[in-house]
Amino acid sequence: MAASQFKNFLYAFCGKRKVRPIYTERPCAAGTFKFQGEGPTAPASAVPAQQQQQLPSSVAPAPQSQFMPNQNQQPGPAQGKPFQSQPPSLMMQQGGSGSGASNEMDGWSGAGQRDYHYSMYNKRKFEEAEDVDLNAHLHGNWTLVNAKSRLHQYLQQNRIPADFKYSAGGPDHNRHFVAELSIFVKSHRRSISSREHASTKKQAAQNTSLSLVRQLFHMGVMEAAEPGQLQPKRKKVDEIERFDVGISPEMEQQVSNLLQSLEIQPVPQPEDPTQAVSLVLPPGMVKFQDAKHDTGSGIVEWTPPNMNWNPWINQPMIIEGAEEYQAPIPTSQDYLNEHREKHQNVDMYKRMLEQRSQLPVFQYKSTLVEVIKNNRVVVVKGATGCGKTTQVPQYILDAYLEAGHGAECCIAVTQPRRISAVSVAERVASERAEILGSSVGYSVRFDTVLPRSHASMLFCTVGVLLRKLENGLHGISHVVVDEIHERDINTDFVWSFCVA
Repeated sequence: MAASQFKNFLYAFCGKRKVRPIYTERPCAAGTFKFQGEGPTAPASAVPAQQQQQLPSSVAPAPQSQFMPNQNQQPGPAQGKPFQSQPPSLMMQQGGSGSGASNEMDGWSGAGQRDYHYSMYNKRKFEEAEDVDLNAHLHGNWTLVNAKSRLHQYLQQNRIPADFKYSAGGPDHNRHFVAELSIFVKSHRRSISSREHASTKKQAAQNTSLSLVRQLFHMGVMEAAEPGQLQPKRKKVDEIERFDVGISPEMEQQVSNLLQSLEIQPVPQPEDPTQAVSLVLPPGMVKFQDAKHDTGSGIVEWTPPNMNWNPWINQPMIIEGAEEYQAPIPTSQDYLNEHREKHQNVDMYKRMLEQRSQLPVFQYKSTLVEVIKNNRVVVVKGATGCGKTTQVPQYILDAYLEAGHGAECCIAVTQPRRISAVSVAERVASERAEILGSSVGYSVRFDTVLPRSHASMLFCTVGVLLRKLENGLHGISHVVVDEIHERDINTDFVWSFCVA
């Protein structure tokens, strides 16, 4: 406990008992003693200087080892008593003259001061070791140093106020603070919270921010941090140690034959091994062929749906090394059981099925599912209001669910306008007796509610789909382009991509 903390505790203790502390002050100093220095010297003017040199040696304390009795000597009158530290003035009086006492005293070793600095150094090293997080690589390398700044950036981007709630607890001499914060993750339609405590408000807020950032990382909302000092720094080229490389005679013969076939004269080795050798061939000796243009640069990669891949965020579901912190991935059987339970127990879903069966497109349900299953590109034409926009994606998803392959279906449906994408997604979610974010979601500019990773459909604008094409359509099984008759450059490009 520091000196200021002792004083604060004393005043708090006296204040509770209504007692005023009274200090008694008095000066203290070392006593004076007589000193007599003697010694032969030639000039009389050098006598004061010689006496001044004898004074520090007589005042400095002597090491304890010089006063320990010798085992070979018999204890005399002065050696029979144990040694006790005394003031220099008393030691001078017992030793006789100043010159005799100065022969037994030496400089102070300073061992106590070294022990103090050594203990303070170990304490500082221990405090630095407490901040090291050995499991940071399992949580995206987020630590107490960089978590709070990244959380504030995320809150500003999503317009969420950073309202930390602080509360204090514990007695006055051992008080701690608790910081808690709850935020709503719009993309996952859920709230996350954290509550941590520490000795200061700043440390409690840092612990709370670290917990929230790691939760966002495991949810796939936040990216991983740069390793920083967790990985060793790269060595410079000059610091790399040299090592000898042995080449077999067969390889030397192959290189020699290759140079002869190409009519290339090898560079002669210098007589002095320390002399520099140029490894650059003369210009014009070798003619290189023109590089062929990469014809596959315009190809958009596609992969079928995978259980460990979320196509809506283009990230894996399970992070290696952090499996114990994540929930298990639902399977096709889980989606089938959920679909059957909805058919049997949800009355709202039953009423919606009756209303959907009255639409004109319902009589072509089995035909549409069969044609889409056997053909790569299908064009559906119908009158306005027949149910093409809302029913065709549901027919495809329900067919996969009833067949027990729900995890293999991820549908992307494009709409020409943002308001239509949002309104259609809300309508389809109400028909399926769900909320947005379950099996139905939407993604438009400045607003996104993503569905679950598999057995789902995403209503988006054409621009959002084009941005997804830059990284490839990984994990998307069907692409539905609605309102194809409204011609524009983006719709034509998506249509040409689907037909090609």
